[in-house]
Amino acid sequence: WLKISASLPRSLPLANKSAGVAIRGPNAMAKVFGIDIENGRMADIARPLLQAHAFVICLGVLYGIVEIAKYFSIQAAIDDADKTGVSRDATNLAGGALSLVVGVALPLLCPVAIFFIVRSGVQSNNQSLLQSICFFDGCCSACACLGVLTGIFSFIWLLGLKAWAEEDVDCSKSFQDYDECEAARTALLDVTTILAFAVVIGIILNLCQTAACVIGTWKSNEASNALLQSHFFCNPGPPPMGAGGALPGAITVTGQPVGAAVTTMGRPVAAPSGGECAPQA
Repeated sequence: WLKISASLPRSLPLANKSAGVAIRGPNAMAKVFGIDIENGRMADIARPLLQAHAFVICLGVLYGIVEIAKYFSIQAAIDDADKTGVSRDATNLAGGALSLVVGVALPLLCPVAIFFIVRSGVQSNNQSLLQSICFFDGCCSACACLGVLTGIFSFIWLLGLKAWAEEDVDCSKSFQDYDECEAARTALLDVTTILAFAVVIGIILNLCQTAACVIGTWKSNEASNALLQSHFFCNPGPPPMGAGGALPGAITVTGQPVGAAVTTMGRPVAAPSGGECAPQA
C-alpha cells in the first residue's frame, strides 16, 4: 500500500469515498466563468476577481432600478400637486430625463465593459492589462467611498430641508395664493422624502461597491504579480516558431561533426508568455 500511494502523482485529486468529497490538488484544472484555469492556485485568484466585477454589474442594475423608481415617484408627486410655477421650482431637485438616462446607463455599461476586459486579461495571461485593472479598481474604491460620504451629507441636507418646509414655511403668511403655496410645500415635502430614501439606498449600494472594488484591486494585483512570476491562468502553449521553423532565441550549432550533429535549443529568459485558453466547445 505504501508503494502504491507513493507512486501516485501529487497533482491528482484525492477522493474521500466515505464522505463523498473530492479534494482538488494545487495543479488541478478548474473552470471559472467559462475559462479553463490551469491550476487551483490561479483559479483561486481568478474566481474572486471575476466574481467581484460580476457583483458590480449587479449593483449597476440595482442603481438603475433605484434611479427609475425615484424619477417616476417624483413625477407622480409633481402630478399630484398643483401645476404652478412655484411647485415646479420646488421640485427641480428631481432632475430631468437626461439625468435618468445617465443614472441608468453609466452604472450598468461601464461595469459590463470592465468585466469583459478583465475576463480577456485572464484568458490571455495579459499582465499589463490586469495591472491596469488594478489601478482602475483602486480608483473605483476611492470613488465609491467618496459616494458614501457624499450620500451621508446629502441625507443630512435633505432632512434639514424637510424640517424647514414643515416648520418654517407658513402659507397663511405668504404673499402668494394659499393654495399655490400649500401645493408647492406639499410637493417639496414629497420630493425630499423620496430623495432621502433613494440616498439611503445609494449609500448601501456604494458601501457594497467599495467592498467589491477593494477585492478587485487586491486580486488583480495578485494576478499581475503571479503572471510576473511565470504562473499562468491558461497554458500559453509552445512559443511561436521563428524563421526556418526554429524557436525564437534558439541556438543551433552545425558543422562537420565527428559523431553526430549537435543541436542545442532553449527558450530564452525574455521569451513572450502569451497565449490564450483553448476556445470552449
